[in-house]
Formats: sequence, C-alpha cells, structure tokens
Amino acid sequence: MHGRKALILIIFLILTCIAASSVQASEVSLEGEIVQDRFLVPMRGIFEALGAVVGWDGETRTVTGTKGDISVKLTIDSKIANVNGKTVELDVPATIIRDRTYVPTRFVSESLGANVGWDGLNRVATITHGGTTIRVSEKSPYVGLQHGPGYLPQGFQNSGGWLFDLPDGSEYVYNIYVSQADNQEMIWLNKLTHRDAQGRPYFEVLDTVLLPNPMPGIFNHGLIRDGVKTWEGFVIAKYADEPYFTEIYHAWTLDRGSMKIIKIPVAGIRSENEGYGA
Repeated sequence: MHGRKALILIIFLILTCIAASSVQASEVSLEGEIVQDRFLVPMRGIFEALGAVVGWDGETRTVTGTKGDISVKLTIDSKIANVNGKTVELDVPATIIRDRTYVPTRFVSESLGANVGWDGLNRVATITHGGTTIRVSEKSPYVGLQHGPGYLPQGFQNSGGWLFDLPDGSEYVYNIYVSQADNQEMIWLNKLTHRDAQGRPYFEVLDTVLLPNPMPGIFNHGLIRDGVKTWEGFVIAKYADEPYFTEIYHAWTLDRGSMKIIKIPVAGIRSENEGYGA
C-alpha cells in the first residue's frame, strides 16, 4: 500500500514538473511607429506573441484576433474596433505600414488585458501578459545609415567612441554623437562594415538611444553587472569615486540577439572608472 502511494506521489511530481516547465517566461522585441503623436505597435507580432490567432480579409481590409473567449476585429483606416461584440474607439485608426497592421498601444491592453508601460527616455513600450514580455521600440530614423571617416550625419558632431569585438570576429563601435541643433547627446551602435585602402573604417548604424538631457553627471562605457565585467554597455552615474562610479542613474547594454541597445535595471551594476565625463 505504501509503495502504491509513493508511486502515485512520484507520478504527481513528474506531471507537476512537466506542467511548470511548459510555462516559461519569454521576451519578444518589435519595432513601433509614431503616427499622429501616438505610438503604434504591430498587431500581428504582439497578438501572436501573446498566443492569439490573427486573420486577414483583404476584400474588406479587416483584421481579426482571437484568443480563448476574446475576439477582436478592426478595419484599416477606421477608428472603430470591435471587442467581443462591443464597440471600442481607437485614438488613431488602425493603419498599414510596410504591409503590416499597426494599432495604438492602449488598444492592446484594453483588448487582451495586457499591462502596458512606457519608457519615454528610450521611447520603448513594454507589454506584459502572463509570462510574456514584449518590448516595442520606436524605429530610429538613423538605423541603416552608413557613414565613414571624414564625415558625420548631418547636424551631428562626434564626441568619441570605442570599438569592441564579438566572438564571431565581427567588430562594433559605440559612438557618442551630439545634435548641433539642441545639444542632445545620443549613443549609436555601429557595425564595422569594411575598411578602405587606407585602413579607414566604414560603419552601418544598427540602433540608437537618446541620453538624458541635460546630462546628470558622469558618462562611462564600461560596467560590472553582478560582478561580471562587460564592455558591451554603458552607464550614467553621478559621482566619480575611486575606484568605481557610484549612484548609477541609467544603464544600457547590447542585446546580442536583436543587436539593439536595451535599458537594464541599475541594481547590481557598478561602473568602470575610466571613460568620458560630462
């Protein structure tokens, strides 16, 4: 009898572990667009990441999304949506950008019950539902720009930069650019594409991030995160005490999967005491 109970307990524990392993946290990165001063997000990418099924009717230009007992219906260029038979008015109409349907961020939270946060500094919307986190960043107008020695993007001046290598041998550069119009500082993540006959480097912009304006204190490009040193990131701190900066205000690092600059919590971060000071 005791052996049978033990067997049942073992089976129960195995099934519990299987069930727990099937519910895993996931993170998805997408790009959004600013339209009529509203941040729009790609509907299919977000709905499918949250487990919804998305459909499209080309004749009526209608897109649908279904998840469990939730049914959503929108018509392109219309501010009226339908959620479970109820009319919902959008801030701006659903629209098609590069063959994809984009909808206001707030509509996602209202229709699927997701939580939506907004990081104004980095222009990133964070959508969370269950164990899924979706980061939707505003596409920078400078992404894809190619530049090289002797010239800078129009309206910018260079304040410095540093090179780092990835294990695959590719080379990347963080550059600090300052807008001449408003003195706004930006970090650009550049990929080294090639060198000319004189060995001068040429770059392609992969991502950009605005820095706080005015700068609150010391800017530095090396960071130690939970005791691990990395040069694929940078922080803004207030004081330059020996041997490390303290009171970190903001921190970013490189997401190797998407090759984007992502903001990270400052907890557990120390800054290398060498680099660039404001």
